[in-house]
Parts: sequence; structure tokens; C-alpha cells
Amino acid sequence: MNKLNNYKYVEIESFRAILAWWVVFSHVLGTAGFNYSNLVYPFNVLRNGSLAVNGFMIVSGFVIAHLIVTKKEAYIPYITRRFLRLFPLFMFVSLASVFIYKTLGVKSSSASYDTWGVNLLLNATMLHGMIPDQVMKDASRALINPGWSISLEWQFYLLAPLFFLKSKRGIMFLLLIAFSFLVTGGYLNRKSLDLNYPHASLLIFSIHYFMIGIFSYYLHEHLKNISLKIGIIESLLLAFLIFAVTRDYAISIWCLFFSIFLIGKCDTKSKFMTSKYLVSLGRVSYSTYLIHYVVISVLALELRGYFQKSTYELLISLMITTIVITVPVSFLLYKYVELPFIKLGKNYFKELEKRKLSNVNK
Repeated sequence: MNKLNNYKYVEIESFRAILAWWVVFSHVLGTAGFNYSNLVYPFNVLRNGSLAVNGFMIVSGFVIAHLIVTKKEAYIPYITRRFLRLFPLFMFVSLASVFIYKTLGVKSSSASYDTWGVNLLLNATMLHGMIPDQVMKDASRALINPGWSISLEWQFYLLAPLFFLKSKRGIMFLLLIAFSFLVTGGYLNRKSLDLNYPHASLLIFSIHYFMIGIFSYYLHEHLKNISLKIGIIESLLLAFLIFAVTRDYAISIWCLFFSIFLIGKCDTKSKFMTSKYLVSLGRVSYSTYLIHYVVISVLALELRGYFQKSTYELLISLMITTIVITVPVSFLLYKYVELPFIKLGKNYFKELEKRKLSNVNK
């Protein structure tokens, strides 16, 4: 794969790690009994893991834009690779969660035990996030709490190549950006369509985040050969300006990251963002994102017998044990579930290309 640039690609991995552990921390806070009402700023912002998920969407828009533009592969190879990237681990964790929850008697969500068979079938389509509560309660997150966003990613992957059609690309892209701001402005949302979703798991409600990622990619390509002296102060001012306009932490944080590490030519490269440990956590961030809630649910069942809810003792104990268990489990899932299927998709289509070239040369 023609990567963006070794240094920049590494920092995007690190950014994924930060977002994934933001989600973990938000769920630890919630499980320990700390909600918006009893948290002060900025911890009440950290409690909102959906902001980090919105950041993941922006990153996906950026990375998928790079993939489609540079790889230029047909739709079937593209979507097959994306499927093999998302589906195997998602279904493995879905099945594991049913087994663990039923064995230990853990209640993971408002979904009934009686509906878990149906939920598994819905998860197998990865379109479960499209189902509103009016049709089936909590279908988007019944087995895996963060699973709603996996459906959102899949919806985006299915349609993403349409955003890069060569005919009238410029006009279409401007229309998409305009539509994104329409959604951002709140003119089109869940309430206006009278649909009840626990999260914005239908693509039309979150498409502006993916579009921001796509727009950022084109901006990066336009500016990558220009030496810009953008420092921390300028980046912070830009992020504050973006926040003043959008009132969206995810967009502001992405702008901060983008201006410092993707278009700004900083004299001093961040040792933290290029740390091999943070990069490794970023590489397994998908596994971390999916498995952590199962880990937290099981640990909470055990720890609540020792600590009262909404106490710092429970919070610290839950955070430490979650880290100790989630990190190694994430690496194991990456090695034995994620990586084999990633390689399968990569090697299968490479082999097909070789056979085609061999037949042409005969």
C-alpha cells in the first residue's frame, strides 16, 4: 500500500490509540457511576465517548479517501478488503459477548436475552445501526455497546467509492460539503425525521464527519509540498476558532491534530505521537474498541461487591483492571483474528492480479 508517508501514517495510528482509550475511559467513568452531573470540566467532556467516535469517523474519511484515490482498485476488491477488515472481529466479539454474558449473567444493555439470536443475525449484516428503536429496541448496540459505529463505518464503506467518481467530481464534492454543513447545522437530524436512535448510527446523521475527513485529505494533498510553519499556538487558535463555529469537540481536536502533524512542518517532531508503544496501541485500537466494554461489564460485576458505586476507589480499581486485561487481549485479538483476515484479503487479490498478468503474457 502506498502509505501517506511513514511519519504521518504513524501519527494517525497514534491518534487512533488516543481516541480508542478515550472511549474506554468514558465507559469506565459511566460504569463506575460518574455521569455528566457529578463531573467537572474537562472530565465531563471525557465522559462523552461519542466525541471520540466522531473523531474515528473523520479519520476513516481521510484514510478511505487516500485508499481509494491511490489504490484505484475495482469495487469488489475494495469492498471485500473492507469487509474482511471489519466483519471477522466484529462477529467474533459479538459471539464471545453472548457466551460471556449468558455464562456470567451479565446484562450488557436494555436488550433482552430472548432477542440475542435476532441481534446476532442483525450484526452479521453490519447494517444493524440502520434500525431505529421504533422497529427494534437497541438493535444498534445490543450485543456490543460500541457496535453501532461499526455499522456506521460499513454504511460509509459501501457508498464511499461514489464520492470519488471522476465525472463532475468538483461539483459533486462541493455539493457533499454543502450537505455536510446542512447536517452539521442541525437542519437534518434524528428529531426532524422523527426517528429514535440511541446514537447517530444511520449514515445520514453522521456523514459530515466522514466528509470532513475526505476534505482534509484533499487539503493535505494540496498543501503537502508547501512548507508551512504552523506551531502549537497557531494550531490552538485554529482549533478554538473551529470550535466557536461548530461547537464540536471532535472537529476541533481533528483540526488541531491535522494542522500540527499533517500540514504543519514542525521543527520538533513529537516523540510521544511517534512512540512505538502508542503506535502499537493504535494498531490494535479496533480490537480495543470492540472488546473493552465486555471486559468492563464483567469486571464491574466482580468489583461492585467490594466498592460502592460512584466512588473513586471503584473508578481507579476498574480503570487499572480494565487496562491490565484489555491491552493483552487486544493484541491477541489483533494477532489471531484481525491480522489473518487482513492478510487474506491482501494476498487473495494479489494472487488474482498475478494470474491475470500470467494469462495475458501467455
